[in-house]
Amino acid sequence: MSTIFSVQKNIQNAHEDSIWNVIWSPLTNKIITSSVDETIKIWNGESLQLEGVLKGLDFAIISIDLSKKEDKILSTTMGHFIEVWDIESSNVLKRINAGPINAWNGRFVNNDELVICGSDKGTLSIWNLDLADNKTLKNKNDIPVSILDTTKKEMITALSTDSLQEMVVAGSESGSLYIFDLETSQAIGEFTAHSDTIRKISHAQNNDVICSCSDDKRMLIYDPRYKTTVMSFQEHEGWVMSTSFGSKDTTLSSASADGTVKLWDLRNKGCFETFSAHSSEVWDVSWENSENPKLVSVGDDKTVQIYAPASS
Repeated sequence: MSTIFSVQKNIQNAHEDSIWNVIWSPLTNKIITSSVDETIKIWNGESLQLEGVLKGLDFAIISIDLSKKEDKILSTTMGHFIEVWDIESSNVLKRINAGPINAWNGRFVNNDELVICGSDKGTLSIWNLDLADNKTLKNKNDIPVSILDTTKKEMITALSTDSLQEMVVAGSESGSLYIFDLETSQAIGEFTAHSDTIRKISHAQNNDVICSCSDDKRMLIYDPRYKTTVMSFQEHEGWVMSTSFGSKDTTLSSASADGTVKLWDLRNKGCFETFSAHSSEVWDVSWENSENPKLVSVGDDKTVQIYAPASS
């Protein structure tokens, strides 16, 4: 039987503009949000008190990622910059000028020593962070150390890596999925997945399956080992913007432009909860890492919304 959840509490006007991304850190219990208002904010996962604000150049934040030790945050911006932040000091450790549309989404790889980003050219660029050298190049583009090519000239709109950072999955504006082995830099899989733009890709905690969501209002779950679709869900009335696997990989959450958050039972292959706590589009969701995990969602209404098991 699926656990019953309820809306618990929220932070209204958490940012000055739309909140596009959220991460609930598994080790330190922090909620990290990023926004069109050009800031990244760090909140206490229990009290929801604001603990830090990261503000760099005057560009909206497109994506964020958290290092394995949870001491650094990676961000990519509308200004084509890749930035690495030290959480304790709130200082930027590295700023890379990736060039126009070369850093749409970013993820840490290679034990957080490298970063991989998607572009509008169907390529994934890998950059050396080299944090011992804190210089930033302001007048010319930095050079990536490697480029992975899908061979399709299209926008890479979503990225995800497995927990070991050995594999990267990229989603495109045409709805295709591309899988690369990061050790060999070889393409190991390609799916014609969706009929429209892929918004986000999520890995299960055990790395066995991945989930993609799209503007075609569908969510698809794949087993990359056997290159096959194992589940498909379509109940949202708008674009599906984000999904997130729960800690036991039996529950999936989804966020949609229809203004709802849905919870899915992967054993029974169905939706068991729908929340309409947001007043506008919901952009992202993320689970807490605990025995009875809570869920956080963020959206266009500038609200951070928390959902908890009924017993919490």
